[in-house]
Amino acid sequence: MEIRGNIKNIIYMFGGEVLIKAVFFIANAILARFLGVSTYGEFSNIFSITATISFLADFGSSTVVTRDIASGKRSPEEVLKVYTKAKLEISLLVLFLFAIIGFSFDRSNMHLYLLLGIYNIIQNGVLLFYYAILRGKKAFKEESLSKLINLSGMIVGFGIFIFFQNMVAASLMYLLSALFPLFYLYKYLNKKYSLKFEDLWNKVQSIRSFHLHWKIGVGNFFEGLTQIIPIIAINYLSGAYSLGLFSAAYRLITPFLLLNTIANYFLMPYIAENYGKISLSKKKILAGILLIVSYIGISYLVSEPLIKVIYGLDYIGALHLFRILILLPIFDIFALVQMTQLASREREKTYLFSSIANVFITVLMIFIAISLIEETALAVTIAVVANRFIAILLRIILNKIYDNKYEKNNL
Repeated sequence: MEIRGNIKNIIYMFGGEVLIKAVFFIANAILARFLGVSTYGEFSNIFSITATISFLADFGSSTVVTRDIASGKRSPEEVLKVYTKAKLEISLLVLFLFAIIGFSFDRSNMHLYLLLGIYNIIQNGVLLFYYAILRGKKAFKEESLSKLINLSGMIVGFGIFIFFQNMVAASLMYLLSALFPLFYLYKYLNKKYSLKFEDLWNKVQSIRSFHLHWKIGVGNFFEGLTQIIPIIAINYLSGAYSLGLFSAAYRLITPFLLLNTIANYFLMPYIAENYGKISLSKKKILAGILLIVSYIGISYLVSEPLIKVIYGLDYIGALHLFRILILLPIFDIFALVQMTQLASREREKTYLFSSIANVFITVLMIFIAISLIEETALAVTIAVVANRFIAILLRIILNKIYDNKYEKNNL
C-alpha cells in the first residue's frame, strides 16, 4: 500500500509540476522574444528584487511547517490558526517596502515593483506556506490540482500580454497565475479543517511561532541576496542588455531544476521521519556520478540549438553563459539536501550563519572574477557557480563541526 501510495504521489506531482514548468518556461521564452533583450533585462531586474525581498513574508515558516506536520509535532489546524494573521501583516509591510524601493530608486517603474511585489508575496509568502501544509500531510494530489488552477490564471494573463506586449502586461500575467490558486487553497484548507474566520487571527501565538524560526527566515533572506547580488552587479556594471542575456541563460536551466522540485516534494517529510536511518552505498554514489556526467555532456551538446530555437538569434550571446550555468542544478540539489538536513535536525543557527557568510563570499567572488575577466556577465556567471560550490563546502564543514561537538557532549 505504501509503494502504491508513493507511485500515486509521483504521478500527481509530475502531472502538475511538469505541466506548469513547461507552460511557465514557454511563457518566459515568449516574453523574452517580444520584450527584446534590453527590456527583458530590465524586467528581470525588477522581478529578481521583488522575488528576493518577498521571502521575508514567509520568514522561514514553510520549512518549519512541513517538518512539524510530517513529524507529528503540530496539526494543519494549529498551523493555520497560528500563522494567518501574522502572514497578512508581514505581507503588507513587505509590499510597503516595495513601494519605498520603487519610489526611491526607479520611480518610472514603481507600478511594476508593486505588481510583481504582490505576485511574489503571494507566491513566496502565502502559496509556499499552503504548499508546505499539503506536503507535510503528503497531499500531493491537492497541490497538483492547485497548480493546474495556477495555469488557468497564467493563460488568461498570457492573452493580456500578447495583446499589449509590455512589462505591465507581463507583470499581470504572473499576478493572475498566483491569484487563482490562492483563492482555491484558502477555501480548500479552511473547509478541510473546519476553521472559522475568527480562528485564523491569533496574533499572540503568531508572534511566538515566528520567534521560533526567525533564524531560518533571515537565512532565507540572505540566501535570496546571493541570488540578487549578481543581477544587480551585471545591471549596474554592464547594463540591461547584458542582464537580459544572463537572465535568458539562467531561465533556460529551469527545466533542469525539475529534479530539485521533486526533491523538495519528498525530502523534507522523508528526512523529518527517517533521519538517522539514511545511508548511501557505493553503487548509489557511482550511479549519481554517472547521472551528473551524462547531464553535463548532453546539456552542453544541445545548448546552442536550444537557445536558437527558444529565444532566437538575438540571444545567441547567452550561449557561453548557459554552458556554465548548467552546473547550478547539480549544486542546487546538494544545497537542498543540506537545507532539509539542517531544518530537520533543527540547526537553524548553522543555516543562518552559513547564509550570511555566503553573501560576503558572493561579493568577494564577483569582485575577484570581474578583476580577472573583462566581460562582466561572464565574470559574474563564473562567480555564481563557484560561490554555490563554496557554499556547499562551508555547510559540510559546519555540519561536521556541529556533529563532533554533539558527540563530545554526549560521551
